[in-house]
Amino acid sequence: MTRAFALLCLLAGPAGAEPCRPHAQLEGDPAAVASVTAELVKLGVVVGASAGAGCKTVFAAVELARDGGLAIAVKTGTQSEGRTVSDAVVAASWIDSWVADDFSPPQPDPNGFFDLRPATPVAAPGADVAAEAGPAPSEHAYGVAVSVGADQSLSFDGKRWSGLSGGACVQRDAWCFGGRARYASQDILVDQTAARRTDFEALATASYTKQLGRVQVIPELGLGIGKMTTDRVNGCRHVSCDPREPGCMEPPPDMECIEHDPVHAYTLALDDHLHVGSVTPRAAARVRFASALADHVYLDGIAALTLAPFGHSDPYGLPLGELPPPGVPPEQVALPGQSIGTFELGLGLHWESR
Repeated sequence: MTRAFALLCLLAGPAGAEPCRPHAQLEGDPAAVASVTAELVKLGVVVGASAGAGCKTVFAAVELARDGGLAIAVKTGTQSEGRTVSDAVVAASWIDSWVADDFSPPQPDPNGFFDLRPATPVAAPGADVAAEAGPAPSEHAYGVAVSVGADQSLSFDGKRWSGLSGGACVQRDAWCFGGRARYASQDILVDQTAARRTDFEALATASYTKQLGRVQVIPELGLGIGKMTTDRVNGCRHVSCDPREPGCMEPPPDMECIEHDPVHAYTLALDDHLHVGSVTPRAAARVRFASALADHVYLDGIAALTLAPFGHSDPYGLPLGELPPPGVPPEQVALPGQSIGTFELGLGLHWESR
């Protein structure tokens, strides 16, 4: 009888003393949730199901962060906290520290649990994760963004330009409102003459940032004004008479000029001091593809289209009262007018504070 009683006590006593297995439920961006889930499983955490009575379940929202990492908001019971981590391994380790039986995280400030706006909840059937996590705060995110870039552009008349640009804007959530300036220049050979052209534009801009994986796509629209100037560049060739006339002797080449300026060796030295310019309204559309280099610093790939529909499109001839050299048709010394638009491709950097 004594042996039977002892056996009964052994069977009835410690059967319910098995420790709780860690449980977690995740929601948010599907790709981010999948990568963190895989790492949690490696750590022995049960994902997607609620723990039994008396055991703890941690709820976590996981999203792709703007800098390429992962943004996580964790809640269990009355405690919650949010942070940004570098990758899924660190994210899983941090969530695992919350589900450990011997871990009691500190109580955060009232605004410590931030709004991740999860895209697709991932939870066990019947589990109301959104209700358990509570409402997200509605504060807006503000910051400042500064960008610089260098580009090569092709105007609609087929001429190539080299440009530099810089801009700044104030961020409100995904929107950014500010301004941008760009300076571009070119040296061109046109028939028997040459010119140097410059272009400066200043635009008010509005842009929107969309995070796609680890890349930011930033479309931008701009409106403003621009000024293009055209200056004649004197060449090294002088013409004193019509070579078609008998007895016309061409002057010898200016070897010193050719040595110092071989690009313009065979263009005419007109000495007409031609300088013209025009101011026009501008409209621009650009898109930047930004990849994070470091915290808050991004490398940009830039494509842009700028329109100047009211520019001086007619060729610039000789100033009033000036005549072309003997035997040179006037159209051979005319300089091209302003193109109605340019297409730009470039690289840049941008920094943002938030």
